[in-house]
Amino acid sequence: MPESHNELIRQIISVNENVTVVLMNGAPVEMPWIGGVKGVLEAYLGGQAGSGAIIDILYGEINPSGKLAETFPVKLEDTPSYRYFPGYTRTVEYREGIYIGYRYYDKFEKNVLFPFGYGLSYTKFSYTDMKVLKTGQYEYAVSLKLSNTGETAGAEVVQLYMESPETGIYKAKKELKGFEKVYLEPGETKTVTMNLNKRSFAFYNINIPGWHVEKGDYRILVGASSRDISMDACIALEASSETEVPDYSKSAPEYYRMSGDIFEISEEQFKVILGRNLPEREFIPGDKFTENSMLVQTTSKWIGRLLLKMVNKQVRNMISESEGKDVSSAVIMMESVVREMPLRAIGMMGGDRLPRFFTQGFVEILNGRLLKGAKLLLKK
Repeated sequence: MPESHNELIRQIISVNENVTVVLMNGAPVEMPWIGGVKGVLEAYLGGQAGSGAIIDILYGEINPSGKLAETFPVKLEDTPSYRYFPGYTRTVEYREGIYIGYRYYDKFEKNVLFPFGYGLSYTKFSYTDMKVLKTGQYEYAVSLKLSNTGETAGAEVVQLYMESPETGIYKAKKELKGFEKVYLEPGETKTVTMNLNKRSFAFYNINIPGWHVEKGDYRILVGASSRDISMDACIALEASSETEVPDYSKSAPEYYRMSGDIFEISEEQFKVILGRNLPEREFIPGDKFTENSMLVQTTSKWIGRLLLKMVNKQVRNMISESEGKDVSSAVIMMESVVREMPLRAIGMMGGDRLPRFFTQGFVEILNGRLLKGAKLLLKK
């Protein structure tokens, strides 16, 4: 969040210890003040009717039952993409591969602020009597009893994860394979059943066709979040085929063992997993421009520099009209966004939408076709 927001929360909790923070955000945020507040309500972007729902939750009119669909890290530097995003003017390298979200944090055994699947309630739930019944080849029914042990009606999202055996192919420590939302009155108990099939146990790799199950012991986990596991069971499976599993443990060992404070994959090992050399990272002056070219790439041309200046001016005017005089942090953030904005998005700036032929004309001028570009710009 903008530092001014964090500072506002710090100032409030310095004079009042009874503070609950309501977050309205589109992605995880750092919470350096988390130790000084009584609670946090993650409201995300609920839209026009969201405020009414927030009031009902804060005043206890309704019992919240949401669970996080993403992990909240302690700080930005903890994310696996920190070293590689936003990347370069021409490419972004997703070196983390499958290690995103809880798949990364659990494999890395890294502390998080709030884990995937986390969510509090005004009541409590207990998990008991887990059973795993084989119903067919690679097919299982996982059941358990869920009880509301509190004094308030509410809903719990039961989550089913699975740990695969360690083999030649690198993989996440565990993966979500199913979930079920269950509504319970105080003291009520229900049986929850979730089914697993071949795809639940299989892996996919672009170097071999289809989905494949490896031989080994699979651990089935049930709980309230990726790090709140209540029960588990183990089953043994045979391989679904004799297909040779890709093994990069010698050529790309960094994908198998994680260590250190910051996630880092070398370029050499990333190329091994990618299966080819990396393309040019930076925009090369002389390359052809398209409607998908970023504004920052066009600054190799005088007209591109002029356009970026004009767009930044428009951004500053828009922000100052809505937020008043103190707009420095907002301007810095939006100018960073604008630099990486594709040319096709220019028409969405401001109240009046520009027709597509304006962008097409600008692209033609950037590529040296001045007459054709001018005709498009002057088109009505």
